[in-house]
Amino acid sequence: MATHRNFIKARISTVSSHCPVCIHKNINGILRVRPISELHHIFGRARSNPNDIRESVFGLMGICTPHHNEYPPLLSINEYYNDIEKWSVFFESYWGYIGLFTFLTESETKFRRKLFEFSTEEFINYFLKGNTLGK
Repeated sequence: MATHRNFIKARISTVSSHCPVCIHKNINGILRVRPISELHHIFGRARSNPNDIRESVFGLMGICTPHHNEYPPLLSINEYYNDIEKWSVFFESYWGYIGLFTFLTESETKFRRKLFEFSTEEFINYFLKGNTLGK
């Protein structure tokens, strides 16, 4: 798993070296945009299966430490509903971040297209089920 996560970190570094949540929140040019310092598991870890969607470039995101602490792994749809405003900001950042990926395999490109068709609730539930990439 460590080798797999290092591979994901390297791929994420090709998108940006700055936190996508900071960038999204920086609409007025006043806030500080911090560098990426954490590999954030959006929906928790898949401890033993590197093919689990949660361990893919779609389930991990490079973010700064303050945002890593502000957005713990989302482990249920109820956590999203309990603070929908906060999570909406996060997922708006996520969609912009995912849209920036250019070094995707053909199957990942098809999968990304599929993700963009999901509502936020469908997207969260898909990841929480622990699907494998492209299934």
